Amino acid sequence: MNAVKDRLMEFIKYIGIPIAGFERRISVSGGYVKNISRSIQPNILENISHEFPELNIEWLLVNRGSMIKRINIEGDNKGIVQSGDNSSANGNFGTVSGDYVSVSSDAKVKKIIRDNEIEIEMEQSIENLQQTNKILQTRINDLEALVESKNEIIDFLKEKYDIPKKM
Repeated sequence: MNAVKDRLMEFIKYIGIPIAGFERRISVSGGYVKNISRSIQPNILENISHEFPELNIEWLLVNRGSMIKRINIEGDNKGIVQSGDNSSANGNFGTVSGDYVSVSSDAKVKKIIRDNEIEIEMEQSIENLQQTNKILQTRINDLEALVESKNEIIDFLKEKYDIPKKM
């Protein structure tokens, strides 16, 4: 069991992008995430922190704090990232690089928009939803066929044992 890898997988699932997309964004080869054995090298952590400033690296490495950092976009503090519950000014982590807008609620980031990346992520999310929809529709069709088959068996047994049908 690799807790760092498990937490990273949890974050990737939370942000809703494929593992391969995450790996591309942090400039590592395909399969990197699945092959994490103990921890993550400092240069890779730096890439992750740069690409995903909302991720609490302390949470990732030692499971301390919450997964998502609070991002304050109000007033003069625009772009300041804070860890934890915002109860003290000492929670400042640094400024956020890149152009994005973020709205936080209960210390969870709702959306992060960077350049055109949101469009790609939305397309991937739509594709994932379409695939899920196809799988669910196939399952519904299978279950409807099963119900129909069971109803035919019930009707056959009712006729065989001369049980009147309900209206």
